[in-house]
Amino acid sequence: MWKSIKFNKQNIEHDTGKAVLIKMPKNSKFGGWCFWRPAKLVKEMDKGKGYWLTFSYTDDFDFTIIKKKKKESISVSDLEKAFGIMNEEINHADKWTKNKENESYLHAKEPKKIDKEVGVDESLKR
Repeated sequence: MWKSIKFNKQNIEHDTGKAVLIKMPKNSKFGGWCFWRPAKLVKEMDKGKGYWLTFSYTDDFDFTIIKKKKKESISVSDLEKAFGIMNEEINHADKWTKNKENESYLHAKEPKKIDKEVGVDESLKR
């Protein structure tokens, strides 16, 4: 079964067109590490004005994270835990924007009509 994880566009370190290098969240124990995903599995979300993306995977996928010249393999559950922090932030941001959509702080008033004759100062004419 396919799953997806939401992440911020700022977590993209490099994009070759065929693959995307995604940084692990700084708040996780894998902060500073990155991993490659095929570009066809990285999609832009409808909401978030282009800043929120998702990458798809299954439980069978292998995630090899890299940091400089080090490589380490992590489980799907470790990856989900690491990005779980970011998904909570995204969900919190979604709730905030949904609540704020119906609020408005602008109170427009109809201006009062001014009945004055308008003229041009003679000293300003050529």
